[in-house]
Amino acid sequence: MMVPKRIRKKLYVALALLSVVATGCNTEARDAAAPQKDDGDSAIGGRAAFSLPEQHSGRPFSLERHDFNGDRFDDAILMLASRDSLEQGLGFQRLELYVYSPAADRFFLQYERDYYFGRAIQLRDLNIDGAEELIVQLHSGGNSDISSLGMHVLTWSDNAIEELLLFESGAPQIVPLPGDDIPAVFNFQEFWPFELSRAEAVQYLDSIHVVAPVTPLRRDSLIALALDIELLNAQQDYQNHKDSFGDLPDIEGEYRLYAEAARCLIYLRKLGQSDELEAFAAVEDQFWQQALPEEYGRALNAIRQGDEVADTTAIPF
Repeated sequence: MMVPKRIRKKLYVALALLSVVATGCNTEARDAAAPQKDDGDSAIGGRAAFSLPEQHSGRPFSLERHDFNGDRFDDAILMLASRDSLEQGLGFQRLELYVYSPAADRFFLQYERDYYFGRAIQLRDLNIDGAEELIVQLHSGGNSDISSLGMHVLTWSDNAIEELLLFESGAPQIVPLPGDDIPAVFNFQEFWPFELSRAEAVQYLDSIHVVAPVTPLRRDSLIALALDIELLNAQQDYQNHKDSFGDLPDIEGEYRLYAEAARCLIYLRKLGQSDELEAFAAVEDQFWQQALPEEYGRALNAIRQGDEVADTTAIPF
């Protein structure tokens, strides 16, 4: 069993899921202005009634209410689906965020963006400033539940909505960093050589993203610890599968052994541990040749040579 060495790796943040697109229509469609207050006043906040803007009349939509700018009045997050009934089940195609002004007693369109498909939204405090970020889970339209997903993170900063982070692919998940309560986004990808079937793709942790205001040294040490844990888990799982690997393994057993070997190689390469990678591959290569199908051997050799391993990062603004 190899013991990984720590290496510092800078990455960024951003995933999650909650809420789905529903359909609805407001027959009182008008210009999202002059709403009626349900309760509250300027001192304690409250919720004003929101009306669907006239240009969206008849279009399926979903509406979430949340105090996004911290003034204690609920704002409006409007998710608009396609007018095409065949596409409505795929998610929403447009997001509009209206901020309520108690002084003007009306909503103002503060942010708008079109998506290929938005699947869901969630509100989470990712930068631990006491205010929740808006997390939009995306789908790029591909057939993979890993590489076809993405995420967009919006935050309120300096009286404006800021695009904090955008993942165009991957399967991001919000996870607390080990040894700390700091939330991070673990973005997963998949290793899928063309000669292997879709069912033989191997999921792995591609990157870790942190936007909480911590020192670079602390952030990097926490990221390194998390990556070390992933590597150690992969190494232990590989050894367990190898120890239980019989003379006549089934197809599932071959795949499990291959998948854990692939994850070990991927994490060693991503952590920059080239010497450990070569040592591991040199020791195990003969066993792989004897125990695994040739296509699995070629896939492992591709990782060993540094081919076909994604290294995606979030796109900062």
